[in-house]
Amino acid sequence: MRTPFIPAVFALLLASGAGAVEPLVVEDAATVDFETARQAIAEIDAGRPAVVVGGPLLCDRRVDWNGEWLPLSAARARMDALPAGHVLLGGDRGFDLKGFEHHMGWLTAKGGSLAPDPDGRSIAIRTGGPLKQWDLHYQRARPYAEGDDLLVLEARSEADGAQLQLELNDGKGGRWFATIPLGRDWRHVVLSAGDFVGKAELKPREIVRYSFGVSEQYTPRMSGRAGAFHIRLFGSTRNPVPGLATGALAFSALPAVEGVWPEYKTYVKDGRVCYLDRPTGEGFGRNNVWRMKRLANAAEAILLERRPGRPERAVALFGYRRAEELADPDVKARMARAKATLASGALLFEAGTREFSYLPGETVTLGASWRGTPKSLEFAVTDRAGAVQVRRVFGPDLLRDGRVSFTWTPPARPAVYRVKAVLDGDDAVEHDFAVVRTEPDAAEDFVAVRDGDFLLHGRPWYPVCINFWPNYSAGTEKADYWDRWMADGWYSPNLVKKDVANFVKCGGNALSIQASRAAGPRNLRDVLRICREAGVRVNLFLHCANPLAFNAEMRDELAAFLRETGVAGDATVFAFDTIWEPGNYVFNGKRRGALDPAWQRWTEEQYGSVAHAVQCWGVDPGRDAKGFLKSPPDAAFTGAQDAAWRKAMAAYRRFMDNYTARRWNVLKRTLRGLAPRQLQSFRQGNTLPHDFALNGPVRHLDFVMPEGYQFGNTDDGEASIGWVTRYVDAYSRGKPVVWSEFGRNAWDGPSRATDPDRLADCAAYSERFYRAGLFGGANGFSPWWFPGGYRFDERSDFGIMGPDDVPRAPLQVLARYAPEILKPRAKPVPSVWMDFDRDASGGGYYDAALHAGRDAFAAARARGRVLGVRLAGTAFTSADCPAVALGDVPLEGRMPAKYLDADFDVFETRRGEDGSLRLRAQLGNPGPAAWTAGDGAGAVRLVVRVEGTGRIVAEQALTRAVPRFGESEMLACAVPAAEIRGRLCVRAEAKERFPFGELRIVEVK
Repeated sequence: MRTPFIPAVFALLLASGAGAVEPLVVEDAATVDFETARQAIAEIDAGRPAVVVGGPLLCDRRVDWNGEWLPLSAARARMDALPAGHVLLGGDRGFDLKGFEHHMGWLTAKGGSLAPDPDGRSIAIRTGGPLKQWDLHYQRARPYAEGDDLLVLEARSEADGAQLQLELNDGKGGRWFATIPLGRDWRHVVLSAGDFVGKAELKPREIVRYSFGVSEQYTPRMSGRAGAFHIRLFGSTRNPVPGLATGALAFSALPAVEGVWPEYKTYVKDGRVCYLDRPTGEGFGRNNVWRMKRLANAAEAILLERRPGRPERAVALFGYRRAEELADPDVKARMARAKATLASGALLFEAGTREFSYLPGETVTLGASWRGTPKSLEFAVTDRAGAVQVRRVFGPDLLRDGRVSFTWTPPARPAVYRVKAVLDGDDAVEHDFAVVRTEPDAAEDFVAVRDGDFLLHGRPWYPVCINFWPNYSAGTEKADYWDRWMADGWYSPNLVKKDVANFVKCGGNALSIQASRAAGPRNLRDVLRICREAGVRVNLFLHCANPLAFNAEMRDELAAFLRETGVAGDATVFAFDTIWEPGNYVFNGKRRGALDPAWQRWTEEQYGSVAHAVQCWGVDPGRDAKGFLKSPPDAAFTGAQDAAWRKAMAAYRRFMDNYTARRWNVLKRTLRGLAPRQLQSFRQGNTLPHDFALNGPVRHLDFVMPEGYQFGNTDDGEASIGWVTRYVDAYSRGKPVVWSEFGRNAWDGPSRATDPDRLADCAAYSERFYRAGLFGGANGFSPWWFPGGYRFDERSDFGIMGPDDVPRAPLQVLARYAPEILKPRAKPVPSVWMDFDRDASGGGYYDAALHAGRDAFAAARARGRVLGVRLAGTAFTSADCPAVALGDVPLEGRMPAKYLDADFDVFETRRGEDGSLRLRAQLGNPGPAAWTAGDGAGAVRLVVRVEGTGRIVAEQALTRAVPRFGESEMLACAVPAAEIRGRLCVRAEAKERFPFGELRIVEVK
């Protein structure tokens, strides 16, 4: 299939006749027209084998310009010359800018503008500073005239290599984005629907709003740069060739076929189209989806795909475009052989064992399935020394059903074996499988935390980590990769082993891995075996350990998961990651309202009543539709409304702390009981105005995992990274810090490819984390993520390992820093201090990370000094802290204390045989001030009072002091039967001073 003039698809169909299995041959696949490509994919989808050469489809397609077939570039040039039939801005219409609105991200520098140029012939769009997030100017107007389907723009930039974003909205949630490259010279641009990216079809007649501007997502070349653009004309015109699309085709324009379409299934290297990794056919009876058989190099492969409910796809791929390569006799011979194999030859689809990890004493099932009619199939199982343990040979009489299987029971001791199946003496599939150990590892083999360091076998250990999905995740749809790469049918031990080994070569010693519900427990055991053999530890995300939703059902699921996988006794898993990025969403503006009932309960507990709280704050947040107290508005969380909302924000942030800490406490204690050796943490999310993750839950973590997407690739961004590292060290009382995610997107949407220049930007950004993090005392790093290539759902490429298994620039930087990260070192000792009072700004640590804290870290580092963050109140104890309430007002009556707080980590009640009420409790100290013990003024005690009268009916003093973030001993006291009346209030109190912290009400009937 070489040109659109003689559609070879139809010619082949006519020549071969109905029911023929002659493979479809698509020559020069990149240049075929859309209709020919559609027909080819339809044939492949219907089960016809195909040989596709020089793809991927349509990337240099031909288009029909009124009967003249033109290369895409030539048609594009003609379209770009079309004048505007209808003018919205410029020309005789002039520039009426009254209807424009300015929208910016919260990190975007203020000062951006849209204004007429002095000569009145154009308008200027300027950003307020280097781009962070987005800076856009909207107008509610219809850019398309009736019947028009093209937009016309004349614009330029004040700098070369710039990009301008044009966004279209339909008023119903539909959004489409075009990225327009601009330089210093005026450019006349015509945009068809294919030039816009969106989630649905763009319908010009439905567009009611448009905007010009820049954003990090759609104008990535502007990230970190100031922008200045000029527009002298904007309007629309009618497409002279109805239906002609000379822009990029939507990835959904045709069904995806691996290696064939869309282009993100491939990559280009040395002028060849190469094919992304896919599973190699390992295993048997696992509902495998793919088998990729590599031929001479990465530009040659046969790919089989089987999915329930549809015919098998079978495609031979040859990514050669140069005439001399296509004429090479060896290449031609391999093409002919591949075509013959697809036509009538035999080819393994899968072969090996049912599982890849077996328990001692279990019987192993081995087998294979194939396409075609083979004559022989031989199996051999060997041990690590190469000695043959099993050999089975099947002749043609036993190969009639398309699959065979047999069983073998290996010795009941841990061992690794290799199975190899060879079809017709030529086509082979092989893989390792293992009998795994089931005895738990010794306590000393687990990673521990002590004095702010990770320890392994008594020596400091530092994670050089990566968020790991295998490289074969790249270029697949989300349903195939996100939570299924470790599931039966997708898991490929051969490729995982290769990827782990490649990361270890770059200095890596740890992986962050998701264990989703779809992951097979035996597959997880196999991944952990591969990691153990490579000397790699695992930070394992648990799908059933969400502290915000944890309940009895999840506890049972968690216990079953740990039992089935053997994870609790496996020292390969050094930590559990229990929830992903809750800082992004739990208290954001869209979801905060769901917590209004809890916020009101906390307010009534701490202040006695909502009315009293409002009086103390000086502002009233109002009530929601159900009558519950509302949270402060979004702007108050940034510190932008400090004068009015500072006191209320101090209260709300304490509520955030208490609400989350109590939930993490339940999970921590449950998980510790089920898996006592592994460490516990979670990844923060972005440092946002509504973030809580670096405060409330931290007491219940073994180490802290901030994320770093929020900070720009600038010196200011680097200083923010350093300050957050120092702040977490201070707030957590020196717990280890691992930067759990950071990275930049290297995918260029307009060119639909990974941008080498942006990979260099990614590397520079990553280096800022290693540089500032190490200076600030971080213990480890885990950038996002391993597989290089297109990520479908995010339209991104954060991969640090290339699809060709060559480390990209960000991974090269990590490899360079790995020796320094792994080197034993003392914790940084502060030599200059910053006093930080969270109550001083409604923006909390978010505000400090982007302003005062950032500047303090930069100033200290410039002088070669280490910044220490001193938290307000940490110099006090319960005996001497000022009687100050949240919001820095006198503590008078029932109000939450600023410097003292307490949580009930354990709280139990029961009735004694004598009728008394017996309480058993353990208090945790999340506040800044330490607790004193004994009988003196300010000593902390557990007190039980009768509600209403306040009369003390039981109390128990602490016998030992409790530092900040510490826990009391288990406290016990009894309320005599004669004293039990109505509701009892249980709370911590500083003797002769004031009560504080969580209040528990016990109703005795």
